[in-house]
Amino acid sequence: TAAAATAAAAARRVELAAGAQAGLLFGLSSAAARTGLLLSQLLVAEYGAPARGLAPLGIAASVGFSASGIFAQNRGMKEGRAIVVCTYAAMVTIATGVLTGLLALNEQVPRRHRLRRGLSLG
Repeated sequence: TAAAATAAAAARRVELAAGAQAGLLFGLSSAAARTGLLLSQLLVAEYGAPARGLAPLGIAASVGFSASGIFAQNRGMKEGRAIVVCTYAAMVTIATGVLTGLLALNEQVPRRHRLRRGLSLG
């Protein structure tokens, strides 16, 4: 019936949105922790002890993002199919982590031959 089809379409949208939200939040969690630690390390080396508070700030942001990601993922699994929610969350987490590392943290793609071959297979 039309009502059942509409409800199924709404559930699919919730699965996709919740999985993507969870993945984005998990990726940002990793980036926040790495950014806090990296900034703390760089600023302590440059200016001394006053910058040490950035590492705990990054870790606190990471905990907040992770908690929000768990909430989004649980909401999606409650209203949709777990396999879809978890798959989207995993894909978006990886993409967020890679893009954040490359663009914001200025990390380099591995240059060793063995690693390049592995990246091309993945």
